[in-house]
Amino acid sequence: MFDKQVQYRPGRYQVLTGEQEILLKQSLAYVFKYFGYDIDIDPEDLKYKECFIASTSTTQLDESQLAPISLANMITKASTSGKSTTSSKRRGFFRKHIEEDSPPHDSRRMLQIQTQSSQERYYPVITPSQKFYEVFGQYYKSSYEYADDYVDSDEEDYDNDSLYSTESYVTAVTSLSALEFTPTFIEDQQDLLISKKTLYKPFSASRNKVHPRTNILPFLAKYNPREMHLGLVRACRTDLFDNMCLRYVRARKLDVEKAINMLFGTLNWRINEMPADLWVFESDGPSYLNGINKGFTTNLMADEGWIKGRDKFNNPIFFFQAKKHFITDSPIDQTKRWIIVMIEWLRMFLRDVSELCDTFTVLFDKTGFSLKNADYAAIKFLATCLEAHYPETLGFILVHNAPRIFSIFWKIVRPWIDPFVAAKINFTNSIEDLSKYIEPEFLPDYLGGEDKNKPYYPPEGFDDKPPKRKDARYRQLRMERDEIYLKFFETTKRWIESTNPAVSDRYYKDKLDLSIQLSKNYIALDPYIRNRGIYDRDGSANLTI
Repeated sequence: MFDKQVQYRPGRYQVLTGEQEILLKQSLAYVFKYFGYDIDIDPEDLKYKECFIASTSTTQLDESQLAPISLANMITKASTSGKSTTSSKRRGFFRKHIEEDSPPHDSRRMLQIQTQSSQERYYPVITPSQKFYEVFGQYYKSSYEYADDYVDSDEEDYDNDSLYSTESYVTAVTSLSALEFTPTFIEDQQDLLISKKTLYKPFSASRNKVHPRTNILPFLAKYNPREMHLGLVRACRTDLFDNMCLRYVRARKLDVEKAINMLFGTLNWRINEMPADLWVFESDGPSYLNGINKGFTTNLMADEGWIKGRDKFNNPIFFFQAKKHFITDSPIDQTKRWIIVMIEWLRMFLRDVSELCDTFTVLFDKTGFSLKNADYAAIKFLATCLEAHYPETLGFILVHNAPRIFSIFWKIVRPWIDPFVAAKINFTNSIEDLSKYIEPEFLPDYLGGEDKNKPYYPPEGFDDKPPKRKDARYRQLRMERDEIYLKFFETTKRWIESTNPAVSDRYYKDKLDLSIQLSKNYIALDPYIRNRGIYDRDGSANLTI
């Protein structure tokens, strides 16, 4: 299920305590209800923690086991102000608290827990149900059969060349519906023989109307559920679905409603404001080779920022040389694109399963910095990204060798930085200071380190399209992804609804297995859908879980 040799950080799905698991169940119950998935818990019961039960294995991870690495420090500015919007004030993952109120005496959910727990049996999701496909596939059109590049696998004489046309490649103008995918890898090749006949055809035209509950929480009414569903399905690549959701729960100090508000704000941002997925799939090849998005490529060609090495906490490091960045070289919209693509490339270096590596470190080298390098808009945008849209991804920020003039810049930008982010900023002035965080072998020689390798930028002529043609294997991976997502969502429903700790535990473990399958599926699908970037070309971006 997961590597027992890895000491996962607190609050990750592999090592949740019972209270943490209940918060995740509560969060996902709201999310699934919003989208119209069938969760058999009344909306009025969702706000009560008592209406969810913890699994056997999570209750065994008591507070004393995880307390040495407290999550109390993992708090953001928005989480430290205002009253809790859930029915209870949660003081942390590792402390007892008193409920403000409890479910009413006639709560249907509490009656289920009291009367059904001893009779509940474990039924694994072997085949996705009609109900879930009606929501996932037919209503939200998130399945492969609704994609622009869909080819019926029963048609043996399909035209491979048509799939290799320029229309099949990812660009920033690709329609959103064309990217409703995610991949999976299964060891036994016999298990790959899933055809449209066995996956899609059994699901006849929808007989049941889907009713998204867009008012399940007042702040969700402003969003388009189809856009939000697309954003959610697309959100994870090699990271685990539940760990992605837990980042928002931790970032909002365990306040479920604030966490959901933050999550949906990010999904909307990625769909309607900053198309991060489209940009990272397009990568830099088309822009460079076609002479477009010149501010974006100028930032890349200036060698001002690179991902290289790991710090002493196993975080991948982004090195930024401030003296090479000039605001006159790039309009802010192009610089924003560069920032987003760099963060998305950093995500490719994170590991949710095989390593303790789910955060990254940023080193700002301020040697030679002057006010002409002071890009206030870019720094403000980066601060917003790290706080609001990439929560719990930052390990450290190192500001190295800042000149006296930097104090002017710092006084302006300091108020924009979230206190949680600010607490991770460390100032260094020497190789000895840097060596407290990073081994000399991973520090570039211009900082006094041992790494003499120089970055090499230009894309090659074929980097305007993914490395692999869309073939039968691609179609198979797309259909597998649909099946795994359906099984994962339906298993999540059963896990949320469970009234028996031992049965819940079986679904809890099934969810982890299915989430890992989704991540492996993406790794297999990646060369069909994403153009190569800098770190694919230099071989350092080795996608794994």
